[in-house]
Amino acid sequence: MKNLPFYKVCKLLDELEGLICRFPPLLPKILKEKVSDAWIRWFKLHRDTLDAMHKDDPSVLFTLKPEVLDDRDYDVHKVALERFLARYFYMTVEQRATFKKLEEGDGTLIPVWNPKAGRDDLARNDIGYRVQCIMKYIGRDTNQETVFEHTKVTVQEIEDTLITIAAQNEGSSATIKSLADPNDRDTWDRLGQIYSRLQSSQGKWLTRIIHKDFGFQVPVDILVTAVHTSFPRGLELKAKFDVKNLVPIRRRGETGMIMPSVIQPRRSFTKDHGTQTIPVPSVARPTKSIKLISPPPTRQSRPLVLSDSAVSSLNVMQSLPQQMPQ
Repeated sequence: MKNLPFYKVCKLLDELEGLICRFPPLLPKILKEKVSDAWIRWFKLHRDTLDAMHKDDPSVLFTLKPEVLDDRDYDVHKVALERFLARYFYMTVEQRATFKKLEEGDGTLIPVWNPKAGRDDLARNDIGYRVQCIMKYIGRDTNQETVFEHTKVTVQEIEDTLITIAAQNEGSSATIKSLADPNDRDTWDRLGQIYSRLQSSQGKWLTRIIHKDFGFQVPVDILVTAVHTSFPRGLELKAKFDVKNLVPIRRRGETGMIMPSVIQPRRSFTKDHGTQTIPVPSVARPTKSIKLISPPPTRQSRPLVLSDSAVSSLNVMQSLPQQMPQ
């Protein structure tokens, strides 16, 4: 079985955030096309790794959809997180003071100068952005250790660590608590060791995963047209990620898995969340939600073919919304 490096998921999230939080904003039609292309391109790029994952491994979808994980209580507080990061980053008194001075907003978009692009980009001012800023400030992006180590941190390692933390807290569901191990010790140390191996961008997204808030929602359904498949133009493929019925697991070694002894439905799924979309932020002119529809077939592209293994491991349900013309 293969594991997916966490930085590869972060690249997708960075790209989606860059499209949505762009200044000046993209036109709605262009934004829809670019978001759709980015999402499908990411799956095609990492198809082999996803194929090689265990069919019951939900870690990738849980990482991309943290807002649905209301059955987990990480018991994270702002002051405690600051002290926690200061300890694992070995911050000096001056660096700790700088961290405290960073103003945390309510998640609103603020202009940030992008020297590479020569323009202002928009950044979401939240705790994740503050963590990214302080990690850059203390040199985590140029540290020789993180330059190599950040590529070895996997989605599965992070998911297993967060499950371990949540299983120790009373606020978690019975399903999560059933995954607790009496031998679990120093669970937050495991998370600290992960942070110490990451660069600033990955630290930002890990913090947002812990707080279950990206500032936008990754869609759970994708419309794939003839641009991305070998089907004729009159036929569309709809892929839907069944996040609702995913069951959390814990890993034991490289191949072992521990399933929960209790299955308790998540509260967030009392209503159907199967058609979530990415909302356009207020910086863009329209406020309509985006349905992911690929652009018309103006160029040839490598077909997107999901193998049986990928369909199983990602819990993808495929359906054909249109019939083949007679």
